[in-house]
Amino acid sequence: MAELLVPARPTDRARLMDLLGAYGNGGTSTSNGHSAPVAVDVRETEKEFLLSFDLPGMREEEISIELEQNVLTVSGTRLKQEQPGQCFHRIERHFGQFARSIGLPSEVRQADIQASYDAGVLEISVPKPEALKPTKIEIGKRAAVDGNGKRLVGKKGL
Repeated sequence: MAELLVPARPTDRARLMDLLGAYGNGGTSTSNGHSAPVAVDVRETEKEFLLSFDLPGMREEEISIELEQNVLTVSGTRLKQEQPGQCFHRIERHFGQFARSIGLPSEVRQADIQASYDAGVLEISVPKPEALKPTKIEIGKRAAVDGNGKRLVGKKGL
């Protein structure tokens, strides 16, 4: 099930965390039928959302990133490496297929999303659309300034 990534304001932080948790763990489907979460950190700056996924032991070519109808999905298969003559006494790492989906704002442009993978961590940068960047309204003025410092002229209601 997809999670929703919504623009956050200081008062919306708790709501963002509720939304990320309300859509399940975005878990994995393992070979033994158990489900386990794919850990993800979601950070926000003025210009972008940053998603960090923990995918230790995986090679870049084993990871898939797709964007369909504003839902970003990270998926793949973590293979179990069995050695002949060895007997496991405990297996705590998760193996098998996994997927984690996060809903993005509809204004996000696919071409602007960037991903990198290093040391078992997948980093995805999702630039904020202009509509989600903070707008500054000057006291006593009818014109507003957008998040890039550009003056918004002719906007009714400001």
